[in-house]
Amino acid sequence: MGPHVKYYDTIDYLIWMLSDQSTWMPQNCRSFLIEGMKQWARWEWGEYDNDTEFQSNSYTGALSKALWEAKSPRRFELTPKIRKDIESRFEFTIERLKLNESVAQMVDTFIENDFIEALLLDRRKK
Repeated sequence: MGPHVKYYDTIDYLIWMLSDQSTWMPQNCRSFLIEGMKQWARWEWGEYDNDTEFQSNSYTGALSKALWEAKSPRRFELTPKIRKDIESRFEFTIERLKLNESVAQMVDTFIENDFIEALLLDRRKK
Protein backbone atom coordinates (compact mmCIF):
# COMPACT_ATOMS: atom_id res chain seq x y z
CA MET A 1 0.00 0.00 0.00
CA GLY A 2 1.08 3.56 -0.68
CA PRO A 3 0.99 6.54 1.67
CA HIS A 4 -2.21 7.72 3.30
CA VAL A 5 -3.53 10.46 1.00
CA LYS A 6 -6.59 11.69 2.88
CA TYR A 7 -5.69 14.47 5.30
CA TYR A 8 -9.14 15.48 6.56
CA ASP A 9 -12.37 13.60 7.17
CA THR A 10 -15.11 14.17 4.60
CA ILE A 11 -17.12 16.20 7.13
CA ASP A 12 -14.17 18.60 7.44
CA TYR A 13 -14.18 19.23 3.68
CA LEU A 14 -17.93 19.76 3.77
CA ILE A 15 -17.77 22.25 6.64
CA TRP A 16 -15.05 24.19 4.82
CA MET A 17 -17.13 24.18 1.65
CA LEU A 18 -20.09 25.65 3.56
CA SER A 19 -17.91 28.34 5.16
CA ASP A 20 -16.97 31.76 3.81
CA GLN A 21 -13.44 30.41 3.23
CA SER A 22 -14.71 28.78 0.04
CA THR A 23 -16.42 31.85 -1.41
CA TRP A 24 -13.37 32.60 -3.57
CA MET A 25 -14.66 29.94 -5.96
CA PRO A 26 -17.11 30.94 -8.66
CA GLN A 27 -20.61 30.56 -7.19
CA ASN A 28 -21.71 27.96 -9.73
CA CYS A 29 -18.65 25.79 -8.96
CA ARG A 30 -19.09 26.12 -5.21
CA SER A 31 -22.81 25.32 -5.44
CA PHE A 32 -22.07 22.32 -7.66
CA LEU A 33 -19.51 20.96 -5.17
CA ILE A 34 -21.80 21.49 -2.17
CA GLU A 35 -24.69 19.81 -3.94
CA GLY A 36 -22.38 16.98 -4.99
CA MET A 37 -21.28 16.41 -1.40
CA LYS A 38 -24.92 16.43 -0.33
CA GLN A 39 -25.96 13.89 -2.96
CA TRP A 40 -22.86 11.74 -2.33
CA ALA A 41 -24.04 11.45 1.30
CA ARG A 42 -20.73 10.19 2.72
CA TRP A 43 -20.00 12.95 5.28
CA GLU A 44 -21.23 11.04 8.32
CA TRP A 45 -18.91 10.39 11.27
CA GLY A 46 -19.16 7.77 13.97
CA GLU A 47 -17.77 7.31 17.42
CA TYR A 48 -14.31 6.02 16.53
CA ASP A 49 -14.06 6.02 12.75
CA ASN A 50 -12.42 9.34 12.00
CA ASP A 51 -8.95 9.80 10.55
CA THR A 52 -8.19 13.05 12.35
CA GLU A 53 -7.27 14.02 15.88
CA PHE A 54 -10.91 14.60 16.81
CA GLN A 55 -11.41 13.25 20.31
CA SER A 56 -14.67 11.38 20.77
CA ASN A 57 -16.86 12.58 23.63
CA SER A 58 -20.10 11.47 25.26
CA TYR A 59 -22.11 12.86 22.32
CA THR A 60 -20.00 11.46 19.49
CA GLY A 61 -21.93 8.97 17.42
CA ALA A 62 -25.40 10.17 18.48
CA LEU A 63 -26.16 11.49 15.00
CA SER A 64 -24.86 8.36 13.27
CA LYS A 65 -26.89 6.10 15.54
CA ALA A 66 -30.06 8.16 15.04
CA LEU A 67 -29.58 8.12 11.26
CA TRP A 68 -29.39 4.33 11.21
CA GLU A 69 -32.41 4.00 13.46
CA ALA A 70 -34.57 6.55 11.62
CA LYS A 71 -34.21 5.10 8.10
CA SER A 72 -36.29 7.99 6.70
CA PRO A 73 -36.43 11.78 7.08
CA ARG A 74 -39.92 11.58 8.62
CA ARG A 75 -38.69 9.35 11.45
CA PHE A 76 -35.59 11.42 12.24
CA GLU A 77 -35.71 13.77 15.23
CA LEU A 78 -32.95 16.29 15.91
CA THR A 79 -32.67 15.86 19.68
CA PRO A 80 -30.46 18.01 21.93
CA LYS A 81 -27.96 15.13 22.20
CA ILE A 82 -27.74 14.81 18.41
CA ARG A 83 -27.33 18.57 18.00
CA LYS A 84 -24.55 18.47 20.62
CA ASP A 85 -22.81 15.73 18.59
CA ILE A 86 -22.99 17.93 15.49
CA GLU A 87 -21.82 20.99 17.40
CA SER A 88 -18.82 19.25 18.96
CA ARG A 89 -17.68 17.83 15.61
CA PHE A 90 -18.16 21.17 13.88
CA GLU A 91 -16.34 23.02 16.67
CA PHE A 92 -13.31 20.78 16.14
CA THR A 93 -13.27 21.49 12.40
CA ILE A 94 -13.86 25.23 12.80
CA GLU A 95 -10.89 25.46 15.17
CA ARG A 96 -8.68 23.19 13.08
CA LEU A 97 -9.36 25.04 9.83
CA LYS A 98 -9.43 28.45 11.53
CA LEU A 99 -12.82 29.32 10.10
CA ASN A 100 -14.47 32.62 11.01
CA GLU A 101 -18.02 31.36 11.43
CA SER A 102 -19.49 30.38 14.77
CA VAL A 103 -20.40 26.80 15.55
CA ALA A 104 -24.09 27.69 15.67
CA GLN A 105 -23.88 29.45 12.31
CA MET A 106 -22.22 26.45 10.62
CA VAL A 107 -24.54 23.90 12.20
CA ASP A 108 -27.57 25.93 11.10
CA THR A 109 -26.19 26.16 7.56
CA PHE A 110 -25.63 22.39 7.50
CA ILE A 111 -29.16 21.68 8.74
CA GLU A 112 -30.80 24.28 6.48
CA ASN A 113 -29.10 22.72 3.45
CA ASP A 114 -30.82 19.38 4.20
CA PHE A 115 -27.69 17.23 4.42
CA ILE A 116 -29.34 14.92 6.95
CA GLU A 117 -32.41 14.44 4.78
CA ALA A 118 -30.26 13.76 1.70
CA LEU A 119 -28.28 11.09 3.55
CA LEU A 120 -31.45 9.38 4.75
CA LEU A 121 -32.98 9.47 1.28
CA ASP A 122 -29.78 8.05 -0.19
CA ARG A 123 -29.92 5.11 2.23
CA ARG A 124 -33.53 4.38 1.28
CA LYS A 125 -32.43 3.89 -2.33
CA LYS A 126 -30.10 1.06 -1.36
